[in-house]
Amino acid sequence: MVKPWGGDATLVEHVNFNNTKSEYTSWSLDIGRARRFAGPEGTILTVDLADIPNQRFNSYEWSAFPREMEVTIQGPILGAR
Repeated sequence: MVKPWGGDATLVEHVNFNNTKSEYTSWSLDIGRARRFAGPEGTILTVDLADIPNQRFNSYEWSAFPREMEVTIQGPILGAR
């Protein structure tokens, strides 16, 4: 299970100001970009968005960093691999 850190940061604060003290987790639609963010010691998780009932946002459509291809998902996520 993937769980957000928790906190009161808004969706905009999470996405545009990297405030991860929120109820959201960030995912990328671009595996290459995810690998660059993770770095050589990082871990990459994948999930099929069609299997996630949680509320999700195509953050890349309005993010200050659209090239990240970020999708932000609210709440815990089951089924990540």
